[in-house]
Amino acid sequence: MRAEAARGFCRSCSAVHRLARTSAAEAQARALMERIRLKGSLDVDSEAPFDPRCAAEQLYTPGRV
Repeated sequence: MRAEAARGFCRSCSAVHRLARTSAAEAQARALMERIRLKGSLDVDSEAPFDPRCAAEQLYTPGRV
C-alpha cells in the first residue's frame, strides 16, 4: 500500500473507514474524472435531463469554496 488516500468517520457504525491509495484506485479515479469531463456533469450515471447545478465547469471556477 502506497498511502492512505482518504479516511472519514462513519456515523452509521461509529468507525473510521480508510481508502487505500493503490494503482487500481487511482485508475478508477482517473476513469471517473474522464467520464465527468466527457459528460460535462457530475451526475455521470443519471438519466435525468442536465442539471446546471451539477455542471463540471463549476469545479474549475476561481474562488470556489
